[in-house]
Order: sequence, then structure tokens, then C-alpha cells
Amino acid sequence: MGIMYATTALSDEMAYAVVKSVASHIDRFRELSGALRKLVLRDLVTSGSAVPLHDGAARFYREVGMLK
Repeated sequence: MGIMYATTALSDEMAYAVVKSVASHIDRFRELSGALRKLVLRDLVTSGSAVPLHDGAARFYREVGMLK
């Protein structure tokens, strides 16, 4: 499970770029830390958090078919 939080001051473009980068390099993130070994991209979308997805992150997840 993984959760990333962002302030509302983070631009949509930057949030999109961060999530896209994590998705593109998820295997490397898993190698970096035992805490990230079980990181699953889908969990970042469906974490059950009461905090809404950032618009930029939501855009990426929609583009890759992980969010409607």
C-alpha cells in the first residue's frame, strides 16, 4: 500500500509529472527501500483515503485506465 499527499499549491502539471514518474519507475522505487517493496500503483488510486485525488494525479490515472 502506498499513499502520496500533496498541498493544493502543487500545480496540476507537477502532480501529473510526479505520478507519471513514479509509475514509470515503480520497479526502481521497489528496489530502493524495503518499505516500498510492495508498492502497487493501483493502491495509490484506491487507498481508501478520505483525501481526494489531486486533479493532476487523477488525470494521469484516467489516461492509463485506472480511474473513470
